[in-house]
Amino acid sequence: MNDSTHSLRQRLHVLDGLLLAIERRHELVDLMSECASTDMALRRITARFGVTEPAARVLLDMQFRRLMPHEVDKLRQEAAQLRATLDP
Repeated sequence: MNDSTHSLRQRLHVLDGLLLAIERRHELVDLMSECASTDMALRRITARFGVTEPAARVLLDMQFRRLMPHEVDKLRQEAAQLRATLDP
């Protein structure tokens, strides 16, 4: 796998994590509000959502504007484009 493909796969993993977190946003917010530290939140997010630590960091840093339907559509479109590129 070349560096470009690896980068695209990493981005797709992050997008999939974002989309999952958006679908399960109440669970994510509850989980985060119960954590005493960022490290604890990272561990719990990776365990509960099955994402890597870099993707968990993206979820922790996610802005609430990502919950708007237009923003969710943009994420879905980008993920679909990456899937089409990676699995033609």
